[in-house]
Amino acid sequence: MGRPYLYVAISVSGASVLAVEILGTRILGPYFGVNLYLWSALITVALAALASGYVLGGLWADRGATMRRLSLLLAAGG
Repeated sequence: MGRPYLYVAISVSGASVLAVEILGTRILGPYFGVNLYLWSALITVALAALASGYVLGGLWADRGATMRRLSLLLAAGG
């Protein structure tokens, strides 16, 4: 897997997380109001999920870098 594919995968992953954050505010906004607390909670949850995924994915990838493992990590990430 060449570097351009990795850059595309990382870009799509980041855009997906941003889309989920914005959709989360659109869905939860009518119930809780679109205010600082809602944005703070959504950003906190998104960053915590990203951090835990990076840690678990990094630990799993360090066990042995193979193309199959990379494919499984990308598939598990969404």
